[in-house]
Amino acid sequence: MYPRRGVLGKLGTHKVNIGRDGDDNKFIETALAGAANCVISEDKDLLVVKEYENIVIIKPAEFLKLLK
Repeated sequence: MYPRRGVLGKLGTHKVNIGRDGDDNKFIETALAGAANCVISEDKDLLVVKEYENIVIIKPAEFLKLLK
């Protein structure tokens, strides 16, 4: 079992406007608020961004490879 760790971030503190789909901005904003290292997604519009302010955007299979 992996250790659990959570971070309480205040939503609405970051506003971004990136990518092809404006609805995806909320995922990057949430990652910024929580000081996340990555966003795990299958969304093609989000995946084309690849990275934003040191937050990598990867597919679930790629993330699982990193855990090994």
